[in-house]
Amino acid sequence: MEDAKSRMDSKHSPVIEVYDHDEFDIFTGNVTYATYGYYGDGSLHPIELAPPLPSKKCPGCGRKLCRLANRSTSSELAVVYYIDQVCKNCGYWEQWIDCSSASCFVKKFSVARLRKFSLSDKELPYRSMIRWLEKHPSDVYYINPLRFEEVVRGALSTAMDVELAMTVASRDGGYDLFAYDSQGGKIIVEVKRYARHRKIGVRFVRHLAGVVLREGAYKGILVSTSDFTKFAIQEAEAFRRKIREHPIEIEFKSFQELLPWLAVERVRLDSELENEQYWEAKFEKLGSVWLPL
Repeated sequence: MEDAKSRMDSKHSPVIEVYDHDEFDIFTGNVTYATYGYYGDGSLHPIELAPPLPSKKCPGCGRKLCRLANRSTSSELAVVYYIDQVCKNCGYWEQWIDCSSASCFVKKFSVARLRKFSLSDKELPYRSMIRWLEKHPSDVYYINPLRFEEVVRGALSTAMDVELAMTVASRDGGYDLFAYDSQGGKIIVEVKRYARHRKIGVRFVRHLAGVVLREGAYKGILVSTSDFTKFAIQEAEAFRRKIREHPIEIEFKSFQELLPWLAVERVRLDSELENEQYWEAKFEKLGSVWLPL
C-alpha cells in the first residue's frame, strides 16, 4: 500500500486546530460549573463563579453564532432548561443548562474545546483532514496510511456513487477497498501511496488482475499518488481485450484526479453543520451525560 520512502517525518507534520464537535462529549470539553445550592437554613451558597454571558460571535472564525430553539425537560424532581449555540462554519458550540428543583438550583456552562492534532495523528477528525488536503494536497504523505485509504474511500465513493468499504487491517485479500454496483457487480480498489518519482508498473497491474479474477469482481481500480508507466497501461488494455469470457477491467486513478471529488465530499460533510437536526442530536447527547441531581 505504501512505499516507505514516501512517508514524511511526522515530527514536521502540520498541526491543525479543531473544535471537538466530532467527539461531542462533556468530558472532552472545557467545562465551567456555576452551582448555587439551597440548604436547610434557607440560605443561598454560591459554590463557584457564575458562567459568562452567551457569546455573539464564534471565537474561532468570527462568524455569528446560531442559537438553536430553546428546549427543556422536566420530571417530578426537577426542571432543566437548555440554551445551545453553534457556529455552522467551524463547529464551535456553547451550552447552558439551568436546573431547578425544590432543594437546589444549578447552572452549568460548557464549551467546545479547541484541540490540536498533527496531520499524521490517527485521531484527526476526518472532516478536518480532508479540508486540509483539499488546500494542501502535497501534504498527503504526512497522514497515516490507513487514514489515506479513508480519504480515497470518501472521494472515490462520491465519484462513483457507490459505498466503498475498507477491508480488514490484515490485508490478506490483497486489496484495500471494495464495493458492489447497482447490478451487484464487485469492484475492488488497491491504494498505493508512493513517492512521486516511483511510478506504478506492470507487476501491480498483473497482481490486481489476479485478485479481480480470484474475487469474482469485474473491475479493479489502482489509486496512486504517483503516475503509471505506459507499460502498465498497455498491460491493463491487454487484460481487457484478451480474456474474452471474463474480461478484466483495470482502471487507473491518480490522487490528483480525486481532489475535485474530495471537495464534493467536504461540502457534503460541511452541510451537516448547517443542519440544526444534526446539532440537536449532538446536544441531546451532551446534556444527557450530565445529571445535576
